[in-house]
Parts: sequence; C-alpha cells; structure tokens
Amino acid sequence: MTSTSRRKVVCAIALASGIFGIATTAAQAQALTKLTITMEFTPGGFHTPFYLAQQKGWFKEAGIDLTIRDGKGSANTINLVGAGQSDLGFTPGSAAIIARTKGIPVKTIATIMNKNAYGIVFKKGAQIRNAQDLKGKELVYTIGSMEGVFTESFLASAKLNKSDVKLMGVDAASKAAAVVSGKTDGAIVPVPFYVGLLAGKQEIGTLLYHDFGDRFIDIGIITSDDVIKQKPAALKAFVSVMSRAFTYTRNNGMEEAAAALVALRPDASIDAPSLVNMFRAYAAHIDTPLSQGKPIGYISEAAWAESVDTLKRLDVIPKDAKAADMYTTEFSPK
Repeated sequence: MTSTSRRKVVCAIALASGIFGIATTAAQAQALTKLTITMEFTPGGFHTPFYLAQQKGWFKEAGIDLTIRDGKGSANTINLVGAGQSDLGFTPGSAAIIARTKGIPVKTIATIMNKNAYGIVFKKGAQIRNAQDLKGKELVYTIGSMEGVFTESFLASAKLNKSDVKLMGVDAASKAAAVVSGKTDGAIVPVPFYVGLLAGKQEIGTLLYHDFGDRFIDIGIITSDDVIKQKPAALKAFVSVMSRAFTYTRNNGMEEAAAALVALRPDASIDAPSLVNMFRAYAAHIDTPLSQGKPIGYISEAAWAESVDTLKRLDVIPKDAKAADMYTTEFSPK
C-alpha cells in the first residue's frame, strides 16, 4: 500500500470514529430523562446535596437531566407538582398529606427529615421562655407556606387561641431581619434554616413544635400520580442519587456541598459557612427512633402512620384519611 493510500485509510478511520463519537454522544444525551425539581424556597443549606450531585455528574450518570428550580413556599411547590408543572417537589411531607386530602394528586416518594422542624425563633431578650409567653406577641410567617396552619395547631396544644397572638404574613426573605432588628417578637420558620443562617451573628431562642407533641415527618420528595406512572425508572434513579448525595454530605462533605451550591448558584447571595451551619442544623432532624439506621430517603410506614394520626388529632386532615394513600415505598431505598 502506498503512503497516499495509507493516509486515505487513516483519514477514513478517523472520520468514521469522529462520526461514531458524535452519534454516541447524541445517543447518550437522548437517553437522559428530563426531571425538574422545585424547592420549597430559595437556595439554603439543606439544598446543597443536590448541587453537589449536579457538580459531580451523579444525576447524569444515573440517566437524569435534572433542572433545579427555586420555590415560593411549600404550598406553591405542591400545587406546581400536582398540576404537572414540576416533576418533583422538595417540601414537607406533612404539607403534602394535607394537600392529598384536598384532592391534589401528589405522593411522597422519599422522606429525608423524619422530625418536624417547624417552630418559632426569637431574639434572646424577647421575654419568651415557653409557649405561654407568646400571648400578646407578634409573630411573622411566610405567605404561601403551611406555617400558619401548623401554628394554629401548636397554639391550641399550648392552650392558646389564635386571637392570643398577632400573626402577620410576610415575604420569607424579610423574616430574619425582622427578628434581628426587633421589629417583630418572633418568626414562624423551619427552625434549622434560621439557626444556621444566624449562627455566630445573632443569639436566638427557639420553640420546636415537635417538642409540644406535634410529631410528623418533614422534608421529603414528592411527585404526582402521573409522573409515578410515566417515569418510574427515572424516579428510582433520582431517589438513589439523592440518598447518596445527602449521606455523603452528612458524613464528610458539608463544606464540599456548600462550595458546589455557591459555584453553581452565585446569584443566591449566601456564603458557604452559613450553608454548612444550616445543613448541620437540619441534619439533626433527619432521624427519629422510627428511622434510625435506615438510609436517607427511606420511608418508615410507622412514622407515616404517626404523622397522619398527629394531623388528625390537630384537625387539619379528615378522620378517615389513610397513611398508605399519602406515599409509595416503590422508590424508597432499603
């Protein structure tokens, strides 16, 4: 074979390889299943594992092209998922239970936090030592969230009426400043978020609804009945990656996960140390005795039964509601 012939053969092989490579890349891209997840609010510490998994390419390795969207309150997120405008939602399972009983077709497919994190934060010096000290106080809460609903129940368990406090609906972004400045007596919040946000900046006190008997599951992953039917393999892969990312972050990767969020969301205007403090505070709510020793994302049927019973006792869901209707263990890590 002449040198000219050899060059033609080499060029032909290279061209064929290039075309094959392009075709393979296109096929891989086509194979990815698109999923959109809407958070409950804007980026915070407990969102960092998702950005870690994005940065490391874990979702793509699992065949998922994931889009992460900010939320505007848990109720809004649930409505988007129920209406088919988001495949997944990152929101309290308790709120999803209430929504399900009202006809919104959502179910939880993974439980991340098994301990209710709702409560009240207040500036030290606000003369609040127990629930009864809230009488006559002003409390702000986020419009569009379930905070107001659960607070009414909490007040009742503390033998207070709604009229005993002044509840003011505000934008979520204004609550921390309102507490720190003393413009309000307290804020109804996911307590770990504010504990982490204000760590080292402001000494605050907290009252957790969980400690007053309002025990129900908290943050988890929800989806719609339609997506469960249409994308079961993608949901299974998503939950697996999510569980891996949260476990990695909790065990040894808080700083790395925080750095990933800062890198991928520079518009979030939140510093890495605050994200680490937030995640650490949230991590204390991941397990209860009913989920201890199980992987993150595991759905404890006993915990769900307890949650539904609590919500019935608080008169926020019908007495005939069944826990098994609110979740599916089809995608739960074992």
